[in-house]
Amino acid sequence: MGERNFKKIGKFEFSVEVPMDSDLMVAIELAKEKRNATLEEFEQLIKSGATREDKEKVGTIIDGILQMNENIKVMEDAAIAVRMYKLDQKNNSE
Repeated sequence: MGERNFKKIGKFEFSVEVPMDSDLMVAIELAKEKRNATLEEFEQLIKSGATREDKEKVGTIIDGILQMNENIKVMEDAAIAVRMYKLDQKNNSE
């Protein structure tokens, strides 16, 4: 079974099932795992008593997490686009 992704274009929203064995889906899951691990490290830094001296390190970590989120979103959009393309190709060949 695949993961259901929702895509919004203008005021229209539709869902596309992307197979979990898709290379893009594997990359997305790996990226999410990396992001979540970074979030856990960030949480531990804050809980351990980060101070103003750690401001640069905190900023770097936050920037990295935000970049990972943007990359994940791009990969999710790409997975949907590839799936739509493959479905279109399949429908055209029938």
